[in-house]
Amino acid sequence: GRFRERRELVKGRFLNKTIGYVLEGDLALYANAFHRPLAKMTWTQREVFHALETAGPLTPRQLAEETGLLNKEVMPALHRLQEAFLVYEDQLTCDNERGWYVFETEWPEITIAEERWEPAACEVLLRFLQGHVFATAAQVKDWSGWAGKDVKRLLDGLAARNAILPVSVAG
Repeated sequence: GRFRERRELVKGRFLNKTIGYVLEGDLALYANAFHRPLAKMTWTQREVFHALETAGPLTPRQLAEETGLLNKEVMPALHRLQEAFLVYEDQLTCDNERGWYVFETEWPEITIAEERWEPAACEVLLRFLQGHVFATAAQVKDWSGWAGKDVKRLLDGLAARNAILPVSVAG
């Protein structure tokens, strides 16, 4: 709780779109590795995002009042915007009334860009392998939520620079 209150631990949607916490100093790395860009916002997402830009931070209940949307419409929009690292759910306490903010307003120094994905994903993958020692490509795909072709590209790149050692094990 103390780490969340001081924003030393930051909540986000990492690892195959699941909620997780990272150290604030690693937020740029993990946001670039796990962000799911939005090609185009839906009408509901635009309404929710606009409300946060103009009147935020807001709780989901306040967002519903501000936009006239139902909570069952607001929450999926927030979650998808969170996956794209466009909004941030502040969890300072354990209560259910948590404020939502525009991500860029809270961390203007963090740039999330497509060209940063591969270096960030490689670093996160190396950290995973350091902790797990070994994993199959399928396990990495399941753990991360990255596409199989992307996992292969990352593993091949790490092997080419001798950061990891590919091994075949019988059975």
